[in-house]
Amino acid sequence: MAWQGRLDHGSPPSQRLRSMGYRTSIAAENIGVGPRDENTMVATWMQSPPHRANLVNGRLRDAGLAWAIAANGQTYWALILAAPR
Repeated sequence: MAWQGRLDHGSPPSQRLRSMGYRTSIAAENIGVGPRDENTMVATWMQSPPHRANLVNGRLRDAGLAWAIAANGQTYWALILAAPR
């Protein structure tokens, strides 16, 4: 996303996880751009009902958080939440 300069979920998170050997029973993804730190990004997601639903879903047990800084200085975030099959 940072390289392209746009928010984009791309392929479904379950498909990307499966390609890495993680078989999911459920998966979700939150993406965002802007905040420089993870606490602010999570607080931003908590203000959005669909993103908050992912964060508080008790079925989603595993998480991976990534960030990258684009050439224009914007920080892009991706959080994948999942549970194994």
